[in-house]
Amino acid sequence: MQGPQTEITRRINALRGGLNPTLRRIADFVLDRTADAKAMSIKELAEEAGVSQSSVSRFVRLVGADSYQEF
Repeated sequence: MQGPQTEITRRINALRGGLNPTLRRIADFVLDRTADAKAMSIKELAEEAGVSQSSVSRFVRLVGADSYQEF
């Protein structure tokens, strides 16, 4: 990983312990499958992680991205 992905990964790791179970599921998915997650739409990521699209949106904002596209 390079550039912004590295920073986002650092943020996810720093926040992970304090996340609720739903957001932690997204964090784990993104950390385990970073390349896959990056290529997915928000709908696909939500489905693969077993969460709602709104949870993914909340997670993206929590880690500091303004939108899913910036994530």
